[in-house]
Amino acid sequence: MHKVQPKPLFGRFWLASLFNLTIAALFTLISFLDVLINPVADWKSGQPAPTTYRSPAMYSAVSDELLSVLDKDGSVARSERFLIKRGEMVTEADKTQLLRLLPERAHLDLRQVGGVLIFYFLALTFFNLLLRRFGRQLFIRFRAVATLYLFLILTSLASRLILSYTTLSLYALPVALAAILFSPLVSQNIGFTVHLLALAIVAPMFNFTPGMVLIPLVSGWTAVLLLKRETGPVRFIVASIAGALVGCLFLGGLNLFTPQHINFGLQPENDFLGLAGGILACGAAAVLFSFPVTLMFGAVPRSMLRKLLDLDHPVLRDLAEKAPGTFQHSLAMANMAEKVADSIGADDELVRAGAYYHDIGKMQQPEYFIENQQGENPHDKIAPESSAEKLRAHIEHGITIARGADLPGRLLDFLVEHHGSSTMEYFLDKAYQNNQKTIEPDKFQYQGRNPTSKETAILMIVDAVEAASRTLQKPNHDEIENLVRRIIFSKMLHGYLDESGLTTLDLKQIGISLIKFLQGQYHVRVEYPWQKKLAERPPLLVVPDTHAGISTVSQPARVAQPVKATTKKETAEKTEKDG
Repeated sequence: MHKVQPKPLFGRFWLASLFNLTIAALFTLISFLDVLINPVADWKSGQPAPTTYRSPAMYSAVSDELLSVLDKDGSVARSERFLIKRGEMVTEADKTQLLRLLPERAHLDLRQVGGVLIFYFLALTFFNLLLRRFGRQLFIRFRAVATLYLFLILTSLASRLILSYTTLSLYALPVALAAILFSPLVSQNIGFTVHLLALAIVAPMFNFTPGMVLIPLVSGWTAVLLLKRETGPVRFIVASIAGALVGCLFLGGLNLFTPQHINFGLQPENDFLGLAGGILACGAAAVLFSFPVTLMFGAVPRSMLRKLLDLDHPVLRDLAEKAPGTFQHSLAMANMAEKVADSIGADDELVRAGAYYHDIGKMQQPEYFIENQQGENPHDKIAPESSAEKLRAHIEHGITIARGADLPGRLLDFLVEHHGSSTMEYFLDKAYQNNQKTIEPDKFQYQGRNPTSKETAILMIVDAVEAASRTLQKPNHDEIENLVRRIIFSKMLHGYLDESGLTTLDLKQIGISLIKFLQGQYHVRVEYPWQKKLAERPPLLVVPDTHAGISTVSQPARVAQPVKATTKKETAEKTEKDG
């Protein structure tokens, strides 16, 4: 048996804290890498400098003119950008100046290390809290968060190397890489947060001030705003160009306040070239790493998703052959769910794929599901508890089939979450009607996980609406609206949608879309007067309908009246009269 509802690592406080502390320690190590390798206190006069150090005045560039205070004794000129460059010969005056202006680089100070470690730990903890609130589908997946942290570590390492071994502008640091790379895989809110976290990680490496963070923040967020779910190579480049342009305009505007602090020269440390080159390099790197990162992240690349949407896929062919009723139900759900997902900006292609594959577990015992029954109902011969077990088993069977077919993990979410932890009310009620003495409600509950994304929540709602709409005796506007409202409110009241990320506005739009779709499906039109009179007549025909053992009365049926026999004489008289 598969464990359908495991508790995520980040849902366990102590494990999550230990993991965040480990990652914070790595960031701290990278931040003090230059001190660990070549502390300034160990430098020798007359030897080349092993590391580049920028002037503290440099950190007060641009908008920080209004926000920071410079060294008051004026020993370091504002125009000087570097205290020393890697490869330059160290003099005694250089070393003295470095020790005075950058005492934290003289040797490893455990108090400073501890402070930076706590800063990183709190930043990661806060990021986890935001994921828990806005990105639950990431929060429960260690693989996704670990991939994100891996690229943040690589970003911080690249930034440390640029700072220590090059003379590039600070604006050239690749802090936007993680945000540009992961924004198409997550929501924009999470993309903004990732960029802010990347800046927080890199900032302690260069004694940051607020203004130094502001410009990369603006350029990075501009790029994130242009990135969408279907982002391809061209979109990555366009977004990075837009980020570079906005960043440079912002940099130029702030330069009006502090013109002496911006370097316009055509040299490596040029600020405009550094800002534009840095974010363009992030866009180019995103193009190169997009596909492997998508796979590492656990998302479904668009090319793979389109193959899964092919109805000739082996799994879908097996489903159509072994459980044709379920296959048709899945197709109907896919059309409905895709429209709903598009109406709230969710991933419509992913929802359609989820609808195709969410019930593949029914192939194992298709006769226990009403859409595949053509004769007697096997549930009539077994106990309600056994019926519930048969229905619950299709989730386990589906997971086995999906893993055997190497379906992506994101699709497995739809198998696990489309019923969540909901109760099979019909069989629970049947057990009560059988006057059983001891009834355990847990035996009539699905053991899945409640939806953790908008896409799986949409499928849960649509699954219930599509099945219930088939029982409508008179599918007019009022009946459809009442049905949709009842199902959505029921899911909300039971808490099945609490971790899905759906807002009340989303739920309202989902309801509107479902009502419109069902009206179109049933061709709901204005009822004419003669139809109202016909509806007032008593039903002439009762048709049994077995939907999980429920009998219903059909709509009033019109029965042809018998034709009265006539004689030849009557016929001749009628003809003569008509003529």
